[in-house]
Amino acid sequence: MRKSIILFIFLHILSYAFPIYFKHIGMKEGLSQLSVMSIYQDELGRMWFGTEEGLSVFDGVHVTSHKPTLKNESGKETTVGNSIDFITGDNQGNIYFNSDNSLVRYNLRSQQFTCLKQAWVNAIAFSGEQLWVNASDSIFVWDTQTEELRFRFKLELSNQHATCIMVDSQKRCWIGTNSGLYMKEEDKPLAYIIPSEDIYALYEDSHRNLWISARMNGLYKREPSGDFKRYRFDPHNDNNISSNQVRGIVEDNSGNLWIGTFTGLNKYNPYNDHFQVYTRDNLPGSLAHSSVFPVYKDRQGSIWLGTYYGGVHYFNPEMDLFTIYTADKTRKDCISFPFVGHMTEDKDDNIWICTEGGGLNLFDRKKKTFTYFMADPDRNSIAHDNLKSIAYSANRNKLYIGTHTGGLSIFDIPKKRFRNPYFEDPSYAVKAGDRINQMAIWKDKYLVLLTQWGCVKMDLDTEKITQTFEGGKQYGNHCFLIDSQDYIWITTGRVINKINLNNQEDRTVFRCGENGLGNQPVSAIYEDKKGRIFFGTLGAGLYLYDEKNHTFSGYTTENSMILSNYCYDIKESIQGYLIISGDKGLSFLDPEQQIFKVVELGTALPVSGINKGCGLLVSPNGEIFVGGIDGLSTFFEQDLFRPAKDYRLYFSELYINNELVNPSDRSRVLSDALPYTQEIELNHNQNNLIISFNSNNYINTLKETAYEYMLEGFDNKWINNTDNSIQYTNLNPGKYTLVVREKQYDTKIEPQTIRMGITIHSPLYATPLFYLLYVLVGGGLIYGFFRFKQSQLLLRTSLEFERKEKERIEELNQAKLQFFSNISHEFRTPLTLIISQIELLLQSSSVAPSTYNKLLKIYRNTHNMRMLISELLDFRKLEQGHVKLKVYEQNIIPFLKEIYLSFYEYASSRSVTYQFTSGTEDIECWFDPKQMQKVFYNLLSNAFKYSKPGAAIEMVVEENDQAIIIKIIDNGIGISKEDIDKIFDRFYQAGNNSSGISQPSTGIGLSLTKSIIGLHHGKIQVESTPGYGSIFIVHLPKGRSHFKEGECQFVQPEKEMIRNEILPESLTQEIPESTSELSLAETDATYTILLVDDNEELLQILNSLFSPVYNVLLARNGKEGLEITRSQKPDIIVSDIMMPEMSGTEMCLKIKNDFDICHIPVILLTALGSAEQSIEGLQRGADDYISKPFNAKVLLARCNNLVRNRIILQKKFNEQRDFDTQSLASNPIDQKFMDTVNRIVEENLSNMEFDMNTLAKELGLSRSSLYAKFKALTGMTPNDFVLNCKLKRAATLLITRQDLQIAEISDMLGFGSPRYFTRCFKAQFDTTPAEYKKKKAD
Repeated sequence: MRKSIILFIFLHILSYAFPIYFKHIGMKEGLSQLSVMSIYQDELGRMWFGTEEGLSVFDGVHVTSHKPTLKNESGKETTVGNSIDFITGDNQGNIYFNSDNSLVRYNLRSQQFTCLKQAWVNAIAFSGEQLWVNASDSIFVWDTQTEELRFRFKLELSNQHATCIMVDSQKRCWIGTNSGLYMKEEDKPLAYIIPSEDIYALYEDSHRNLWISARMNGLYKREPSGDFKRYRFDPHNDNNISSNQVRGIVEDNSGNLWIGTFTGLNKYNPYNDHFQVYTRDNLPGSLAHSSVFPVYKDRQGSIWLGTYYGGVHYFNPEMDLFTIYTADKTRKDCISFPFVGHMTEDKDDNIWICTEGGGLNLFDRKKKTFTYFMADPDRNSIAHDNLKSIAYSANRNKLYIGTHTGGLSIFDIPKKRFRNPYFEDPSYAVKAGDRINQMAIWKDKYLVLLTQWGCVKMDLDTEKITQTFEGGKQYGNHCFLIDSQDYIWITTGRVINKINLNNQEDRTVFRCGENGLGNQPVSAIYEDKKGRIFFGTLGAGLYLYDEKNHTFSGYTTENSMILSNYCYDIKESIQGYLIISGDKGLSFLDPEQQIFKVVELGTALPVSGINKGCGLLVSPNGEIFVGGIDGLSTFFEQDLFRPAKDYRLYFSELYINNELVNPSDRSRVLSDALPYTQEIELNHNQNNLIISFNSNNYINTLKETAYEYMLEGFDNKWINNTDNSIQYTNLNPGKYTLVVREKQYDTKIEPQTIRMGITIHSPLYATPLFYLLYVLVGGGLIYGFFRFKQSQLLLRTSLEFERKEKERIEELNQAKLQFFSNISHEFRTPLTLIISQIELLLQSSSVAPSTYNKLLKIYRNTHNMRMLISELLDFRKLEQGHVKLKVYEQNIIPFLKEIYLSFYEYASSRSVTYQFTSGTEDIECWFDPKQMQKVFYNLLSNAFKYSKPGAAIEMVVEENDQAIIIKIIDNGIGISKEDIDKIFDRFYQAGNNSSGISQPSTGIGLSLTKSIIGLHHGKIQVESTPGYGSIFIVHLPKGRSHFKEGECQFVQPEKEMIRNEILPESLTQEIPESTSELSLAETDATYTILLVDDNEELLQILNSLFSPVYNVLLARNGKEGLEITRSQKPDIIVSDIMMPEMSGTEMCLKIKNDFDICHIPVILLTALGSAEQSIEGLQRGADDYISKPFNAKVLLARCNNLVRNRIILQKKFNEQRDFDTQSLASNPIDQKFMDTVNRIVEENLSNMEFDMNTLAKELGLSRSSLYAKFKALTGMTPNDFVLNCKLKRAATLLITRQDLQIAEISDMLGFGSPRYFTRCFKAQFDTTPAEYKKKKAD
């Protein structure tokens, strides 16, 4: 009984069979090739397609292909070949397939291909935890332990090979070959079941029937009893298999078999033995190619087909609810026009459909065919092809059709006759018009029509038109409804009138925007079975009328799950849902539970759009018809909200820093593929992630599947996602959980959800251990910092004390140096007086010889004293770095002997044993004799100073390969240990000075000695024992390579004679008493000299020196000298520097900045012989700088030279042809003055009135000042200077301008007449202008 009921239900469903809408995957979607020969679904739900050109994998969104021509990431060619006939797999994540007769395995976890056997593999199958493989003529099973094929049995014939393998539910192995079907049971011989048949495929159905497809000879069915039934194509029988070329076979969840053949997909119903075929067609959703090879059922019950030239097609027999009928009036299975309007159903279950241009369509639901009724003026037909509304009277079996511009058409179904009152009855056109937008049958007596003018009614029996409302009033022409209480609800769009048709005075008015009604036009009005009135609007949603309160409550996209705010039509389903059609699809409202369910356009409903005017019809058997802008779609309500088939979400791909991550790659993030990974651990620099996810649901959903995700630990709300890809950048270290779920609109359904843990490790420097280390290091640093600051404070205090002590010592040293410098100056002044007087006496011829010798000794001792003073100043120069050695190579032995002999008499006088020892008489050395004399003089002097009479002093000279060693040995008082380290410090005096030593020490000599030896890159050391004497050892390096470039000057011995600083030069030549040879003249002029010095004695000596040659003026200080200079204007000035009231340098500066006297030469005398003093004096404008004590002849000669040079320059200027006056100016003031004079003279060369007064005025000087300045600078008067300039210009013009006459030149240069010009020219150049011009021309 139960089986009979099931069969009855099945046959009932079958009576309403629908065409299949196939979804397609082709080359455009990424398929490797269109000839699909095998199909398989892996454990993740992805679909694998074997083609004749490689392997393709479909994850529901993308297709990934593997071809021999493609290379993997490592650059190696993939092991996938071209032709792939079989794909199978186990439950361990392994997928097996044959590829170009090789056996290849792909592991889902490692994502690696492995070739297991390379040749003669023809067929494979997986069953009973074993992989069965046919290689050549034998059957093997794959041993997963040894990774090898294990032989099971051999086929009978050597030329046989398996075409398919299957293990049935009874563990029997069936082998289809190219020459028959075999069956092998355990421990039994191979059985030959069907001989001489080329077997293509084997399949066991749910009833244990074995289906065998013969490649060219039809289909076999072997029942469990062993009986066979055969299915072959019979062209004379409509109900049979469509082709004998049978390929794949599969059973769906309803027991139907789907069979792939050469001519299409066959559906076989075993309950009624009925065949139905699906072939290639031009309609949307049909097969792209009729030759079907593999047929496969996935875990959701979807059927997948592989075609030979059409790629992959798939559909789900249970869940693909929708049937689409497109427009093609040449076919009987299509409607006549794309836009489908309102519909009605007659008592024979036929559907009558209005179109907007294809007339009236009749749909035969049993035959699934259409009949068209279109306007034809030549025969009985409908009034117009544009139909707006339709109504059906079952009692009369008539259709009432409202047209656009054709009025009303009445169709008698049994008679198949149309009546068109608009064209037949003139009074009808006046009452009802030509446009009928809506109609409804009231009480099965009246047909209420809504025309362009308003509402009228027609008696269904008499077919006469009358007014609906008394007095012909109209209340709207937009839409209307007559409810169960005989109230008509009619609207103009924004105003709704509720009128009692039995008592028209009972009228209520509602306006849009009031009482809760939306503020948009009303487009549809509907009453459900419970009398509830609903209003659909164009943009404001759906509204329910509350009859008790006369208000409206709305359902909008903002406050509910309704699909759209635009409502075009409203119907009630068999199950009590309110169906609302809108621009985005269908919304199903459960009025009791206030819950919406939706069917979206495109996602589920296979029409591209729904517009106002598209119809909606609910059939009593639950079939729903939906009109669209491009066809008609139907489905059964009871199928609509079935529970979803099982499927799963999974994470598919992971990108880190935009690089795809694979298992066991160099990133080491994944050990298994991402779908098998529950948690990933990343380094701190792997924090830019892209994670893709997929679903293995291939069944259309009613609403487009939307996803949302959240990264727990980072996001605080769900984020919508539409592209199945999630991206995060710069994630901080930490633990996160990525959660992805489907967005569910039904709160009762638990959404599909997947999770994956993500751990981003902190960098090593941010781990807890390092943080502890940071704390320890930080604490240590802070402690160290405070200790450092404390020690730094102590050190700073100590250094500050040392610095102050050093500064004090330095100040003391500088004070000593300054004191010695000042003392040296004071010493030099009386020395100058002494030397000057002695020189005068030595120059006298009247001195007796004995007196001369005494004077000579005095002279020499005076020079010795000068040497001691110079040593102080030289030490100052060394301190300031102004000493530059002048070295050359010479024999050092004679040099040292000369110094040794200079102390010989002194040693004899003190009874000192004095010796000089040298191993050789010739030792060449590069040194500066002048500086080296000071070294050994100091060392010998100290030896004598600290040795008592009768002591022994020895100078020893030795050499080795690198250096010359000079030792000064004495047996004096010696030096203590604490003094030896400081003996060479500046101003240091040893504390063991014997009281018997009368010569005081300055502490300068040894410091100077060490500095000079250091300049020679040598070294000095001392060895001493108190009470036993001392040894000073000097090391001088051999050669000259140790002298660096720029630190010394290499000179020739003949150019730099050795000067004995100990003994003065012998005065062998007497200075004549007459100084006439030093006179200035070739002229008889007398020149005036101003002598300025605060030392009266020296001033008188200078007076006696210069008075024979010059007119001498005397001044006692700088201030007095400046006054005399301004008043007397001497020709030259000789001045001391250190004087009271005004120093010599200050006086010099004032003179050089005074226009009237800046041309006068100034010579400065000083005992301060340092370079700074010389530079300072020269910077102040001094013309020369002479150190005291000076040589009288040198001083006189330098003064004469300065005066003589000016005379020569003036004479040269007077004789030169051009008038370059720069040579006459010795300072900037004079240069500027002469430039101004030149410019004024140039501008007035032709001015005859130009004279001395004009020049003085232009210069801003008095006549006397101008005259004095000119005379001093040029040696001529201003008038003579101007005349001289004009004559020189004339000489230039005579040479360069041969075209000018003498008279023209005379006029150009402002001469009164040519005669005067000629006379002046001859006086200047000793020739006339004409002769001068002629001579220069020749």
